[in-house]
Amino acid sequence: MNFGENLRRELEFQDIQIKELSIKTGISKNTIDKYLSKNQSSPSVENALKIAYALGVTVEYLASEKDEISKRNKMQTACILAFIFSLQLGFHSYKGVSNINN
Repeated sequence: MNFGENLRRELEFQDIQIKELSIKTGISKNTIDKYLSKNQSSPSVENALKIAYALGVTVEYLASEKDEISKRNKMQTACILAFIFSLQLGFHSYKGVSNINN
């Protein structure tokens, strides 16, 4: 995947319209359309930063190949699951301790 494909996927994921991104970034709708087109134009560093900031992602994420994004998503999912699991263990441990004391 390239910047335009990743941008399109992120816009769809966040349910953001091109016009809304244009307003948030100050980049014209036509310019964003060029980034999304099949003949894709690569954004300047400044525009890539504006877009990434507006979407709450990194430029690296938008510019990454599919495999790199997939690895990142898997790592984030693993971290979230580990956090949830630790909360559940902590909660059950706390209940266990309070039951022993009562």
